[in-house]
Amino acid sequence: MLETIKSWFSSKIKSERGLPLTDEDMASLKGNKPYFNRFYSSGVWNGVYGDTEIYLIDPVKKVKYPIVDEIGNFVNFPGIEDEHLLKPHYTGTTIDPIVEFRSDFIRDKITGKLMIKWQLQPDGWFWADEGGFGAEKDDEIILYAFLTEDGKFEGPFRIYSVGKNKYYGVE
Repeated sequence: MLETIKSWFSSKIKSERGLPLTDEDMASLKGNKPYFNRFYSSGVWNGVYGDTEIYLIDPVKKVKYPIVDEIGNFVNFPGIEDEHLLKPHYTGTTIDPIVEFRSDFIRDKITGKLMIKWQLQPDGWFWADEGGFGAEKDDEIILYAFLTEDGKFEGPFRIYSVGKNKYYGVE
C-alpha cells in the first residue's frame, strides 16, 4: 500500500514539474511550441501494451510532462463530463481512465489548443474478422479534453462523438 502511495505522489510531482529531456529528446526537438511525442496511441488491448507512453514536450523549458503512463493510464485523469449520457451506448461495465484503443494527441485546428481525442469504445466492426464474423452493434465513442501548454487538463473529458453523431465543432 505504501509503495502505491509513493508511486502516485511520484507521478503527480513528475506531471506538475515535468521531467528533464533526455539527449534523445533534445536531438529531436521541433519548433518552440509544446507538442506531443506521438500523434496517436494504439493503446492497450488484450493485456498487450503497445505504444502507450505519451508526453507533452516543451522545447523552450526543455521538459516533458507525462500524459499517459507506461501501462496506458491517464496521469491526473480529470473525469468525464456528462458520463451518464454515455450509458445507453457504452457496452462496458465501468469506464476506466486507460487508453485501450486508438487515441489522438493533437493541436486542435478550431481552437489551436492541445487536445486529446480518446476512443473509449471502437465501433462493432473492430471485433470482426475479415469475413465480418464477430461484429457487434457497438457505437464508436470518442471523448476529448484540452490541455494547457504545461500539460494540465483544462477540464474533464467531454463527448466528441457517439456513433455517427458528432458533438464537437458543430455549429
